[in-house]
Amino acid sequence: MGDQRPIEREIDHAILGKLEYSDDNEAWLTDPNHNDIGFKIMIDGDWGDSAETISPALSLTEWAEEIFVNSKDFLAELKIFIETQKSEEYKDFSDEIDALEIDFITLGPEKCPGEGSVYYKDTTEDRCWYCDYQKRNPVVLGFDR
Repeated sequence: MGDQRPIEREIDHAILGKLEYSDDNEAWLTDPNHNDIGFKIMIDGDWGDSAETISPALSLTEWAEEIFVNSKDFLAELKIFIETQKSEEYKDFSDEIDALEIDFITLGPEKCPGEGSVYYKDTTEDRCWYCDYQKRNPVVLGFDR
């Protein structure tokens, strides 16, 4: 019948602000307007059997805190990576890539704490851009159709 433990649906976090659990995403979402960060961060949960309630994974919450506190550095590093991808693999999409704006970031799964993805707001009707992370570093820029 699945996990019967209660889920912490709302959490007031000192740095991240209000975290709300999303049933659709099975993760906690930050408010994009908190600290004027401009995008949501989706944090996977700690689904292990040790806790009485299900809450955001600590390692992923700490990573989200780092992104919030150092958002300018995070965005600058991401931009540098995207520039290398633009010049190598996506020359024909240069203007489109320059216009990308972050929609949300996913962190997790909890069992792989350095993995995540940056998803961008739709810039075209036929491409949804993303940047995948491994070991907290961007590794690939791509798009889905």
